[in-house]
Amino acid sequence: MSAHRLSYAVYDCFTQTRFGGNIGGIVFDAAGLDDQTMARVAAEIGAPVTGFVTDVTGDTVKARFFMPAGEIAMCGPVTVGLFSHFFQKRGLEADQVFTLKVPAGDFTIEALPKDGSIFVRMALSTPTISAVSVDKGVLSQALGSADSNGIEAVSHGDGGLRHLFVRLSSAEAVAALQPDFATVSAISTAHNAQTVACYAMTGARTLKMRDFCPAVGSNEVPASGTTTAALMGCLVRDGLVAPSGQVHVSQGAEIGRPSALTADLTETEGALATVKVGGQAILSMEGSVYI
Repeated sequence: MSAHRLSYAVYDCFTQTRFGGNIGGIVFDAAGLDDQTMARVAAEIGAPVTGFVTDVTGDTVKARFFMPAGEIAMCGPVTVGLFSHFFQKRGLEADQVFTLKVPAGDFTIEALPKDGSIFVRMALSTPTISAVSVDKGVLSQALGSADSNGIEAVSHGDGGLRHLFVRLSSAEAVAALQPDFATVSAISTAHNAQTVACYAMTGARTLKMRDFCPAVGSNEVPASGTTTAALMGCLVRDGLVAPSGQVHVSQGAEIGRPSALTADLTETEGALATVKVGGQAILSMEGSVYI
């Protein structure tokens, strides 16, 4: 039986550590695939998310993203892997600006040279942050935190995805969390959030984060671009960082996939105006998929 052959690649995204970061699959020249086929190919590749490149015209790239269970509107890790691939494998020049067209909208993507590789930075939605009433004792128990007094603040953030942001007293407290994921999922649903992101400041502009996502099918993810972007709004609102400059986020060590994300902030009249989240990626696998 004849089959149509497409090339694909898998990248470790938001990391420069082999087998670190978030795994992202990419299928190229996928314009002729229907939704059902994309979903099946994503399940076959088995990455948390697989991107399907449906068109490349000049500096505009069109893509769709599928988890094994279905389509999502945007994926930061796969975006970092995709544009890293374009530069590393297709001979594109550095310092280019692209438009990524996906179901979530149009995103500006920058590719910059860094340490002999490529640093990919994407402009994400400026987040909205609001207060939320959560029983800290219940939340602490759900997260497996040793001390409910270690929860310093809880906020609700929306940057395309919705999050509960839980600030803890130290990086050690974040690392020690042992969540009951069924209860975390219930808390997420009750507060109209898709993830529960726990973090602690480790320096003036550095922090450690863990992002728990059982409500959308993944207990913990090693790198979260959209969560990082939304968290910046929370940090600015709480006076933990100024609304301009660079913030560095470490994530993923507890699940064996260390990740590094960078957020670049700009301000207008003292308010957060833009958030650009960036990182690097390493090629893990490449080959052919047959349809």
